[in-house]
Order: sequence, then C-alpha cells, then structure tokens
Amino acid sequence: MRIFIIIFVSQYFINSSLLGQTTEQFVDFNGTSSYSDGFFISSNTVAWHYKEVKKSSSSFAVNAICLNKSDSAYILSDTIQGGCSELQFEFLQEYSTNCSAEVFVNDFFVGELISENEQDTVKLVTFSNLQFCKSFVLKIKQKNSQSGQIAIGSISWKSLNCSVLPPFC
Repeated sequence: MRIFIIIFVSQYFINSSLLGQTTEQFVDFNGTSSYSDGFFISSNTVAWHYKEVKKSSSSFAVNAICLNKSDSAYILSDTIQGGCSELQFEFLQEYSTNCSAEVFVNDFFVGELISENEQDTVKLVTFSNLQFCKSFVLKIKQKNSQSGQIAIGSISWKSLNCSVLPPFC
C-alpha cells in the first residue's frame, strides 16, 4: 500500500508539472476609441469575445483593451487547452475612477484586479496555485457599474497538465 501511494504522489507531481507560459497581448484586437461588442482570434489562436470594450487610450501597452464603466462589460475566452496553474495580469486604471474587475476561470472566482487612486499606474497581479486541469475558460468582468474603466495590457497563464487527476481537479 505504501509503494502505491508513493507511486501515485510521484506520478501526480511529475504529470502535473508546468508545461509553459503563454502571454496574450491583444495584438490582434482591432478595437477603436469607441466601446463596442465583438470577438477576435488572437495570435495564440484563442477566440476572445468582448462586450463594451475599446482600445485603451493609454500608451502602456500597444493594444491594451479597456473595459467600460459598466457592470455588463467583459472579455471572455473560448476554451483554452493546457490547463491553468497561474494567471498574471498587467493592467492600469484608465481614468480617475477606482477599478474593480473580477477574474473567473471555468466560472470559479479566482480574484480581482483592483486599483485605488492609481490612475496611469501599471500594476502586475498574479493568481497562483490554481488547479484547472486540461482546459479552461477565462472571463474578466467589471464588478459593478461603479468600477472605473480598466485597461488590460496582457494576460499570461502557466499551463497545468494533470494526467493523474487529484481530487480537486
């Protein structure tokens, strides 16, 4: 029995090792200075759907996307293969109103992108120790209509392959 447990635990850690990191910089987003709804396919072959989004007026990232000050503003990926063990966001508060955008993976809340009186300050936020095996869907949405416009310059994720699924995957 002890040998079986050691083999299982060893297999889990070997097979759930990080496969690599992917970064989405929204290079293929053809937004304008007006808020709109639509979709695009990124150079990472991920389809992104968006509502009430425009091209950021900030110069911190070439094609940063900006979510409107509306509780219905969001960006949503199609299914991304490879799992997710970590997410990292580069963002800033586009205007004077504080930001609060929620991050969901497979409809599970994983954290918030928050700024308080930090207009034009680039922030980097990481959500670690995520256990989403095989594939996932990512959604970033405004928390409510009082959340200020948030510009997202990039999203990075580390893959997670769980060929032997632990109980929490």
